[in-house]
Formats: sequence, C-alpha cells, structure tokens
Amino acid sequence: MKKIGEGYSYKVYQIDEDRVLKVFKKNYFETVFDLSKSEGFQFLKPFIKILNFKKIAKEYYGKILRTIPLEILGNPIFLNDTDYEQDKVLIFGDGFKNLSIEKSKNFLDSYFEMCVTLWQLGYHDNVYNFSINCGLAKDGRCCMVDFNELLEDFYSVRNEIALKKWQSHYDYSQLEVELKQYFDTKAEAIFSKENLKSNWGSRLIYAK
Repeated sequence: MKKIGEGYSYKVYQIDEDRVLKVFKKNYFETVFDLSKSEGFQFLKPFIKILNFKKIAKEYYGKILRTIPLEILGNPIFLNDTDYEQDKVLIFGDGFKNLSIEKSKNFLDSYFEMCVTLWQLGYHDNVYNFSINCGLAKDGRCCMVDFNELLEDFYSVRNEIALKKWQSHYDYSQLEVELKQYFDTKAEAIFSKENLKSNWGSRLIYAK
C-alpha cells in the first residue's frame, strides 16, 4: 500500500479510492521526537504522553466508538487496539490551499456544525487542528479523522471557550485574514457559554 500521510502517532496508507489504513508508529523514538518539536525538544513529556496513550488506547477508543456515531469519525474499523481503517476524506488543509475563499468558508461551517454535534454527545475538540484532523466526506459532512484528544469535562470546555483557546493554536494562525475573520465571527456566535450549556450532552443515547 502507498503511504500518503503521517502524523505524530500514525502513518497513513491508501487502501483504495475510498479507504485508508492508519498504523500506530511502533518506533517510540520516532513518535517522541515528532511530539517533542512542539515542546522545544524536551523529550520527557512527549515520552510519558505516548506511553500513557498506549496504555489507555483500548479503553479510550472503545468509549469513543460507543458514544459517537461512526460517520462523524470517518467510519473507523479497528484491526487491533490502535490500528484502524477509515474513510478517505478531503483534508481541510488541502481544501484551503486549492479552493476559493467561499468554499473554504463552507469547510469552516461544517467544522462548527461538527463541533456542536460533538458537544451534544459530551465531547469537545480542544486541539483545534481542523486543517489536518478534519476532512470533508463524499456526502459533504465534516469528519474528525484524528480523534485522539477529545475533551470530556464540561467545565474545562467552558473555560476553553471563555479564553478563546483556538486563537493560540497553529491552524487558526495560518488562516488567511478573511478566513480568520470569518472563523472569529462564527466562533463568537457558536462557541458561547449559552450555546455550550444548551447543547452539552443533549444527544447522549449511548452509554459512555
């Protein structure tokens, strides 16, 4: 299979036109080195992070899959505790590079819609890496293809939106000026304490 991408923890291979395979990096040093780039090349914190993830992966993914409809996650099928197949989507970052401003705004609209859906299921995207962690499925909906770091505590989420934490994240900083202004306008309307309170957990139909 052809390798088509790579993140901190996974390598991505194309199975066919519709599906990809994500394989957890077995080389701890490689993963820790990649993670350490955002920590000023301090290796201890990333090393602990990756060890902890390996320990909790089965429980974490099991809970996620019981709670969140699979289509929001790109219909993953796990092959073991960490490796899984998933729908191939148009990654937002690629769309921002190649599409018009108006179509890119549509991408952001779908991202905010997905965020509200996640709130209704008791989760929040607190890494805001929408350009690489999210993509557009063939039916036009937003999928979260990297779902390793979802926040589940309501009060922590409320604090994040009050501080507008997304403004300090890389993906937000890389948006074009018009898209950044559009993001701010959408966030002001959707990422509000009132909206969070009214939506949080309102669609929980699966047991966590």
